[in-house]
Amino acid sequence: ILLRGHKNPLSNFFPCDMHVFGETVHCSEQAYQLRKAILMKDYRNASKIHSAPTGKHAQDIGKAITTDNTWQDKKKDIMIHIFREKLH
Repeated sequence: ILLRGHKNPLSNFFPCDMHVFGETVHCSEQAYQLRKAILMKDYRNASKIHSAPTGKHAQDIGKAITTDNTWQDKKKDIMIHIFREKLH
């Protein structure tokens, strides 16, 4: 199932203010990229992601974050948590 585009409510780019992992974000993609930056201790990019106006901007910034096995091991559970918070 493809959930693309900011107009699909199930898409990570759909605008919806939410509070997750102690942060207020504007879409689930922003939450995902912000969590990645924080876990990887990339606070410079975390700040940029937190200020990103859209999920696409957050994703573009997040592409610059170097990840390791910690992220690979946790990213699925993080996305599930974010998705549940979005549905809540």
